[in-house]
Amino acid sequence: MNSIFELCSNIYYGPYRKKYKMISTGSNDLPMPRIWKKLITQEVKNDLVYMWYTAPGGLAAERNYLKMYHEILSTKGKSLVSKKRDVCMTLGACQAAKIIFDYLIQRKKIKKVLILGYSYSLFERECRRYNLMYQELSSCKKGKNLPSVSEIKNSKSDADLFILSLPSNPTGEIWRQNEFESFLKYIKESKKIVLLDIVGYFQISERNNLLFDYAIRKIGIEEQVYIINSFSKSDSVPAFRLGYLIGCGDLYQFAANSQYDEMMNVPIFPVIPMLFSLHARIIFMNRKYRWEIDEKRFKSIAYNLLKESFALLSPKWEKKIYHLFYGNKFNRYYRTYVNEQLKNERIILRNYEYMLNVLKDDIVDWIHMESGFNVIIELKGTEFFEEYEFCKKLLSYNGLSVLTESCFTIEQRRENRFWIRISLAKEESYFKKSIIMLRKFLIILKENNYKLNTR
Repeated sequence: MNSIFELCSNIYYGPYRKKYKMISTGSNDLPMPRIWKKLITQEVKNDLVYMWYTAPGGLAAERNYLKMYHEILSTKGKSLVSKKRDVCMTLGACQAAKIIFDYLIQRKKIKKVLILGYSYSLFERECRRYNLMYQELSSCKKGKNLPSVSEIKNSKSDADLFILSLPSNPTGEIWRQNEFESFLKYIKESKKIVLLDIVGYFQISERNNLLFDYAIRKIGIEEQVYIINSFSKSDSVPAFRLGYLIGCGDLYQFAANSQYDEMMNVPIFPVIPMLFSLHARIIFMNRKYRWEIDEKRFKSIAYNLLKESFALLSPKWEKKIYHLFYGNKFNRYYRTYVNEQLKNERIILRNYEYMLNVLKDDIVDWIHMESGFNVIIELKGTEFFEEYEFCKKLLSYNGLSVLTESCFTIEQRRENRFWIRISLAKEESYFKKSIIMLRKFLIILKENNYKLNTR
C-alpha cells in the first residue's frame, strides 16, 4: 500500500492547500496555556535561556522536580524523595522510547515484544530496527480494542516486553485503577517488562485519575516498568520536544551516555513553564483527593529545590521564581492554569458528542473514548475502498485529511472496512467544519454508489 502519511503531505501541492484540514493529527491543537506564554516571554526577555547550560540528562532543576513529582504521585504525598527511580530528559517521548529499546536490548536481552492494542507506529519501527519478534494483541470484545487483563493472561504470551499506552492511541481507551494493578501483578509474577507510554494522559481532569505511579509502588514492580512521557499533549507544546523517561537501575546513566553520543546535550527551553505545570498538578491532585500534603511546606521545599538547582539564577529571577511557586501570585496563576486545562477537556468532550451526533447515520461502529483526545470510528461505505483510495478521494474532493487503521496496527483486518482516527483536541469551529466536510463527502459517495471520480 502507498503511504497514507505521504499522501497527507501532498496537500501542499494540491488545489486545496489553503483550505486543508487535518482531523487525525494525534496532537493537542488547543491553545498553549497562558502561563506558558507569559513565562516563555519572560525567559526570552531576560535572556534566561542563554544563561543556562544543560547536560546529556537534562537540566538538574528539571530532573529533580520530575523525580519529586513522580515520588509524590507514588506515595500520595507521603514522600518527596525517590530512592529507586531516576529521570532523564529526552528529545520528546519518541527519543525516550528509542533509548529504552536500546537499553532493554543491550541490558535485558529482550527478543520478543507484545504490543497491547493499536499503537503509535514508533513501537513497530523500533521492533523492526532490532529485528525483534513482535505481535499485537487486541481485544475480541465488541467495542473494545485494548485487551483486558484476562485476555492478556489467556494469550499465554512468551514475550519479554509488553508495550502499553494509557490512554490508548488511537482509541482513547484506558483501564480502571484495579485493572491496572491486576495487570502489574501479572507482570510481576511472570517476570515480564513493561514500556508504559502515558504521553496522552491528562493529570488535571474532572474524571477519576489513574494513579500509575501509586500502583507501580504498591505492587512493588518499579524495576520492571519503564515510563515515557512528555508535555506535548498535556500542555499543547509538541514542537518543544520536552520528553523524559523514568526507570530504575542504570537506565539514567545509559540514557545520558546515549544522548551524549548522539547530540551532546538535550534541549531545555522552556524551563520555568514546565516546572510550573508539574507544581500545579501536584497541588491539584492534593486538593482533589485530599492527600493532606502541607502545601505551604511543599511549596517551600519545591522553591528551595529549584533555587539550589539554578546556580546561574540572577537575584531578579530568584525573586520571580519565589513569587511564582511560593508567593502570592501562585494562587492566581494556578487557578487560571487549572481552569484552562479543564476547559480544554470540556471542549474535547463537546467535540466528541458533536461528531457522534453529526455522523450518527454514517458510523457503523466506534470505540468509546475514556481518556485523552483520540477516538476511532468505522464509517459506512468504506467497505468499497482500500484505505489509501478512500483517503486520496477525501483529500482530493475537499482537502480533508485523515489517518486510517494501517497507521496504527501491525496487521490489516480481514474485512475491508477500516477504522479512522479522529483527534478531538481542536478549536470547536474548526472541528465542526471538518466533521461537516466529512459528512458531505460521505453523502456524495452514497449518491454516486461509492464510485466517486476525483482529480
